[in-house]
Amino acid sequence: VLLDDLGVGGGFPAAEAEITDDLIGVVTQNGGQNKIDTFLARSVTYAAAIDPDQGTVASTVTIELTNLVTNLDLPDAIVASNDQGFPRGTNVLELTVYSPHRLVGATVDGAETGFRGADQFGIRAYSALLEIPADTTMVVELRLQGVVDLSSEYRLTVPVQPAVLPEELEVTVTVPDGIAIAGGGGPFRAAFVTAADQELTAELDRLD
Repeated sequence: VLLDDLGVGGGFPAAEAEITDDLIGVVTQNGGQNKIDTFLARSVTYAAAIDPDQGTVASTVTIELTNLVTNLDLPDAIVASNDQGFPRGTNVLELTVYSPHRLVGATVDGAETGFRGADQFGIRAYSALLEIPADTTMVVELRLQGVVDLSSEYRLTVPVQPAVLPEELEVTVTVPDGIAIAGGGGPFRAAFVTAADQELTAELDRLD
């Protein structure tokens, strides 16, 4: 209970009813049979363009995954991949992005890439196996479209995977002309360095 109260319990938000809010979750799982995740830094940017008249959201999630390993003389249990044959220091991982929305396109380092889709926790899970060489940053981008409840406000839940290095998270929300966020005309922005789940709310006002 204490870990849940601190937002680092690692549990995923329950999906007991139809999801009407927005959600974005990024999870990485080691695929190299080692402990190289100690050296994985993650940065997630979520840009959502919402349309209250249509109740829709078109969003882009950009994930930067940095393999901070520079010393290839570290023990095999950290930087080797046993008998899998990957170059020493390579971070082999399964990346899964959770969203209630439809995936319309994805790239890895600018190249169009296919992601596997499945239903998990009552929402969609999009996954791909990635290989990140030592001392390298890989940039993954997914484009999503869906429907949310925008009758009075925009609500976003971001379940954060507990990790050795806190995740850098940035959220931007834009609206069409005639709609204001929290009484202002500009986009909503929030940035965190966090290991805990985040819940963000932006109130919507119509301009006369």
